[in-house]
Amino acid sequence: MEVELQHCAAPHLSASAHEPGHHDAKPQLPPRHDKAKTTRTPGGDAMEPRITELETRFEYIHRDLNEVRNDVKSIKSRLTYIAGAAAVIGAPLAWIANNRMDQILLLLTS
Repeated sequence: MEVELQHCAAPHLSASAHEPGHHDAKPQLPPRHDKAKTTRTPGGDAMEPRITELETRFEYIHRDLNEVRNDVKSIKSRLTYIAGAAAVIGAPLAWIANNRMDQILLLLTS
């Protein structure tokens, strides 16, 4: 999942303030909003797209988390299978080694 990065620029600075040789340029202030005239929420008009984007990202995170859960379940079942197979193979080998150790040593030394 790729995240878009937006470059943050100070909106109150004019473009000429960034150019070399324009050290005396005064920054432009953003327009003032009269609080009595506006009845906006603290987030402004940009709140709805931001919430929609957060909901979309949450859905992706939820989907990825479900994939991780399924992967963990798969790994657990594979480990259980491997442990069972090791017990099935290891038990007869242990019995043979315990009961026939003298014959095994004779075969290896001869």
